[in-house]
Amino acid sequence: MVFKRLLGSLGVGGPTVDTVLSPGPTLPGGTLSGEVRLQGGDAAFDIEQITLELVAGVEAEHTEEESEGTVVFDRFTVGGGFRLAEGE
Repeated sequence: MVFKRLLGSLGVGGPTVDTVLSPGPTLPGGTLSGEVRLQGGDAAFDIEQITLELVAGVEAEHTEEESEGTVVFDRFTVGGGFRLAEGE
């Protein structure tokens, strides 16, 4: 059991998380809705918190070149404080 938990902490056989946003575009200041779907892994895990980050793709033009990247512009804690059973 300890070996399973160790592997799970490294991402092997651990819980999976899928964030599904409602279809359609969202404009700045608008409402964003969706679901966070969890599936238990090969062992039980204590979930301390579930945090979502809102990320924007950005492009910058400089005098001689352009650059692209991502910027985290907000972060929300949407759940946590529970035990996710094996395979739940």
